[in-house]
Amino acid sequence: MSEKMLDDVFGKGNWSNRKTLEKKLTMSYYQAGGWIPQGYTLGHYLDQTASRYPNKIGLIQADENREMTWGEFKNKVYKLALALIDMGIRPGDKVAVAIANSIEWCIAQQAIGYIGAGFVPIHVFYRE
Repeated sequence: MSEKMLDDVFGKGNWSNRKTLEKKLTMSYYQAGGWIPQGYTLGHYLDQTASRYPNKIGLIQADENREMTWGEFKNKVYKLALALIDMGIRPGDKVAVAIANSIEWCIAQQAIGYIGAGFVPIHVFYRE
């Protein structure tokens, strides 16, 4: 992940210790055995996929006949990640989300993970 990309997502100097932040962003979620190699995060794979296939369809929501390209998906993830940061969400925080299965659910899950927060799904029938 480039220095400029970190500044675009997190804002220059907005976070306490830049070296710690960079180390966290380049660590795997699981440093022990797992399918994500050390040195990579799921955010890395989103960046890589969107740069390789920006105009290819990445998400399909069949019940509403919607499609989204990888490039559009990445842009929406970044926008939501920035909005969450502006709201004060930091790595390690937990964010509860009550969204039905949809493209927006995928965006929320990826954006929350991208900034290092925990995604806590709440069943949409538990509205009250």
